[in-house]
Amino acid sequence: MNTNENRSKIVLVDDNITNLEIGRDMLRDYYEVYPADSAEKLFEILENVSPLPKLILLDVKMPEMNGFEAIKILKANSRFQEIPVIFLTVKNDEESELEGLSLGAIDYIHKPFSAPLLLKRIENHLEKRQSDEASRFKSSFLAGMSHEIRTPMNAIIGMTELLLHEPLNAHQMGFVNDIHASAHSLLSIINDILDLSKIETGKLELIPVNYDFHLFTGNIVSMITYLAEKKGIDFKFEQDGELPAYLYGDEIRLKQVLVNICGNAVKFTDRGGVCLYVSASENTVKFEITDTGKGIRKEDIPKLFDVYEQSDTLRNRAVVGTGLGLAICKSFVEMMNGEIKADSVKGHGSVFTITVPLVPGQKQEAENNIQSKEKSIIAPAADILVVDDNEFNLKVASGLLGLHKIKAQTALSGKEAIELVQKYDFDIVFMDHMMPHMDGVQATDIIRKLGGKYRLLPIIALTANTVKGAREMFLSHGLNGFIGKPIDTSELNKILTEWLPPEKLTELSESENLLYKNKSERLENNLLDSISKIKEINVEIGLKRFSGIEELYLDTLKNFCLALLPKCSKMQTFIDNEDLSNFAIAVHGMKSELATIGAMRLSEIAFKLESAAKNKEGEACAAQYPVLKNNLIQLQEQISAVFPISEETTDKPQGNQAFLNEKIKAALTAADDFDTDSGAEIINSLLAYSYGETINALLAEALTAFKNFNCDDAAVVLKQIN
Repeated sequence: MNTNENRSKIVLVDDNITNLEIGRDMLRDYYEVYPADSAEKLFEILENVSPLPKLILLDVKMPEMNGFEAIKILKANSRFQEIPVIFLTVKNDEESELEGLSLGAIDYIHKPFSAPLLLKRIENHLEKRQSDEASRFKSSFLAGMSHEIRTPMNAIIGMTELLLHEPLNAHQMGFVNDIHASAHSLLSIINDILDLSKIETGKLELIPVNYDFHLFTGNIVSMITYLAEKKGIDFKFEQDGELPAYLYGDEIRLKQVLVNICGNAVKFTDRGGVCLYVSASENTVKFEITDTGKGIRKEDIPKLFDVYEQSDTLRNRAVVGTGLGLAICKSFVEMMNGEIKADSVKGHGSVFTITVPLVPGQKQEAENNIQSKEKSIIAPAADILVVDDNEFNLKVASGLLGLHKIKAQTALSGKEAIELVQKYDFDIVFMDHMMPHMDGVQATDIIRKLGGKYRLLPIIALTANTVKGAREMFLSHGLNGFIGKPIDTSELNKILTEWLPPEKLTELSESENLLYKNKSERLENNLLDSISKIKEINVEIGLKRFSGIEELYLDTLKNFCLALLPKCSKMQTFIDNEDLSNFAIAVHGMKSELATIGAMRLSEIAFKLESAAKNKEGEACAAQYPVLKNNLIQLQEQISAVFPISEETTDKPQGNQAFLNEKIKAALTAADDFDTDSGAEIINSLLAYSYGETINALLAEALTAFKNFNCDDAAVVLKQIN
């Protein structure tokens, strides 16, 4: 019998008092039962019970409001729509049951019912709900972990990409190439481990490519040699005769398998060494990894490839490992129609053998895949729309497209985007995912429903959500692909090349290649030197977002600084009003902006706040946002100290503080009265004077809000000045 503390809440709804009492008596020893003799009583219970019930048992035939009408209301309410509903009915009517299931019910139970049957059906559904909730939590956790782990990995990759364009000697270039290759390999491994749920359900697909097999093995040897030398043991690579030059297959997955097995061999070997032996027959490639390590007990070998298993856990507790690696390896090898097996003698070492089919590759295709420098393009005739509710992000995206001689149009909302795509013939639409009122997926759905040419219009998602599964989600909702935020210039170049009409593309020669221009010949810049002294900003990462174009990066920093205080104030208002939905959207945008300028620590804080807001953790948001806000205010002060006062401000006469206070008060009154014309007129009178860059920027933002008939936003900005 369940204790009072852990009983699940169930609402039993039936207009027949006798049925209500019978059902309650059957369930009361196992669940906390809330009886209701009408649908109206059901909704009264739901409004007053916390936490919400785990299940609703709902009679179909009731006076005033029947079960079908009640479930429609439940499913339309965001608070109650996730509560499972089981219909109770006397009739055994297939058509009626199909209607109930189509309305969202999970099952039917026919009256009169026996206690054992009723209890078992409820138990099964509650267990499934618990399992589904655990799965959702796991997905949320993996999404969060993806961001936490990918952030430092992206920094490592970004640093090495910058170094690859510096004037290094051959010895240094070799080191950097190895770091770069290892970082990419690690990022691939991280992504796969984070996506373990897909491996378990068989949803991961291989991505075969043509690749240089000699380069492939050389890269693995370089990585494992480093690990072995660091540990003070030997590592040898041997091959049986000639190996194929080019193969076709999933290079990333195969590399993950070999690095994992070879890495384990080094990890568990203290004396002697490790040998990787590669041979090829007409139809297969075989890899044998032999070590002189601790070995494995015979009885443990069958468990090696099980998830979360490590043999001799107590003896190996000093060795770091999750127990996932070999299970993942086995899954990948079997997906390749190959085989992996192990043999070992305790105390004398182990041999792992991996055999995969040999599929010859195409030399030209393989060489295309390993070109170290991609050709950049310009497309001055291209018509592109960028949609984002964040003006900062619009400026960044427009600036990066400007590197390709593209003058993009912009939209601040999904609604505006829908209007613009019907007015102009765009070649590509870059659509932000998270926007208030109408998100990017909803806007895309409406555009697709316009029919005709709109079904074929390339729409690319702009998103900070790069966890695996995001691509599939966007594709399933009608988008053609996605690019992560902060925008990677190389990925942007690829998307433009893939989706723009060929006649609008001009490929640049190497000497003209914009994507590599200025990377190894950066000029001295006093402003950049000053920015680099700001603790929170990593200038190298920031410049990477803009292909090393200093002017574009500095201009973005300045725009970020000017708009920062109003955005802080707006987020504080959302917190004060307990509006977690809009706070999540606002802090999501701030996360992206901070990452774009290279303020990675603050971006991570914003990400955690976004996650808390999405999980409806209001108290956590209220407690933690002031920390972020104080950091942002300090950052704004530090950036604003770097930039000189603009000519636009210095050309204006100095404003009087009393006049400013009086007009701000009048503008706030106009905002309260929803008098946008008066509000705009008052702000224009203030903008004739200089009150310093920060205040003038806030005034300009308030003016924009009034012009957009958004009095609430105008008031938020004005209160910041006041």
